[in-house]
Amino acid sequence: MDDKQKVILELKDISKIYGSLHALSHINLKVKKGEWLAIMGSSGSGKTTMMNIIGCMDRPSNGEVLIDGKDISKESQRNLTEIRRDKIGLIFQQFHLITYLTALENVMVAQYYHSMIDEKEAL
Repeated sequence: MDDKQKVILELKDISKIYGSLHALSHINLKVKKGEWLAIMGSSGSGKTTMMNIIGCMDRPSNGEVLIDGKDISKESQRNLTEIRRDKIGLIFQQFHLITYLTALENVMVAQYYHSMIDEKEAL
């Protein structure tokens, strides 16, 4: 299989239910290496819920989430933390920056967690 054809993220029949609210119903998605996508929709359409599931911060009520072919839907919190650290990069709307650090230093904090602090690369 061509490396560009490799599926790096797949949602299979994902649903998320909060009581009587169906935030997501039977969502399917495949993202191949190198692809870019935007998740768009009106307020309340489930965008944040879907991103929280993709970002390993929430679990689906039903379905499978595959990252690099591995179903992470039922992983422990510890394993999900490692998956977030090693496989997923999120940019939050609120930025969540450390206010007393410069922008460069904030980037280098993320590098620190990967044991690869490199100011030139951070720039």
